[in-house]
Amino acid sequence: MPGRTPKVVVVGGAYVDMAMRCGQALTLGRSVVGSDFSYTATGPGPNQAVEAALCGCEVYLIGKLGGGPFAQIVRETLSEFKVNTDFIYTAGAKNTGIVITLVNAGGENAGCIYTGANSALAPADIDAAEKVIAEANVCLIHGRLPQDAIVRAIRLAKVHGTKVILNPASPIESQGNGRTEGGDLPVEYFSV
Repeated sequence: MPGRTPKVVVVGGAYVDMAMRCGQALTLGRSVVGSDFSYTATGPGPNQAVEAALCGCEVYLIGKLGGGPFAQIVRETLSEFKVNTDFIYTAGAKNTGIVITLVNAGGENAGCIYTGANSALAPADIDAAEKVIAEANVCLIHGRLPQDAIVRAIRLAKVHGTKVILNPASPIESQGNGRTEGGDLPVEYFSV
């Protein structure tokens, strides 16, 4: 259809990345003075959503944040790029996902990731966005989310004939089901 704006749904984790330059090497038990501190919204969800929005697509992000100022940073960044945030839910008992990156004088970096509210994304959250998944041209799904939410997104997209692009990163542990990080991809990804 000429003139129709493509609709993209992104299912992906959202984080705030805090980066600091450290002039000296870090060693356990010792603190060093840092410089050049910055923070930004990041993660597979916001990154893919903003990329699609910059290409002129109508974009919806499905994800989960905690409360507080870090969630606000993510929401404001997405709004700035005209990404629809109606399906970004709040996990009251968890914080927004955080990435802490330390960069040494040589430009090499190391980081630590706290998945936070991303680990609380549930099939019910995906179900609440069924209408936009059904209307989308494509559903981009990043695998570093709870497996049951990923499987639900794949199934809904398949039922409605929406093309799926899956980045098959290992799923994060889903609350209470005993799954752990890493390992082989779940067979459910291939059998829906």
